[in-house]
Amino acid sequence: MYSEHLEETQDGALRARTNTGAYTCAHIQLNRLALVAWRRSRRLIADDLFVLEALVEDLQLMLKAASGTELRNDLQQRLAALESTIARLRQQYSL
Repeated sequence: MYSEHLEETQDGALRARTNTGAYTCAHIQLNRLALVAWRRSRRLIADDLFVLEALVEDLQLMLKAASGTELRNDLQQRLAALESTIARLRQQYSL
């Protein structure tokens, strides 16, 4: 229903598609600065997640090929930290 009445612009603001959307946006003040900034951050995080997930894949491949225990431990720590960060960002920004 959200996308039927409102659309998000590149800068994080919401633009009304219908009269219902215009009323809702104005009444609830959906374009107040904090919400626009949050939506802009969410959009940037979503772009970054694509890159971070590619790094996870690269680290997993490196881990499979790694032979030394020290290197394997280092890669596992980096992989765990990266996966934890991705999960936290997905939860925080509902992505």
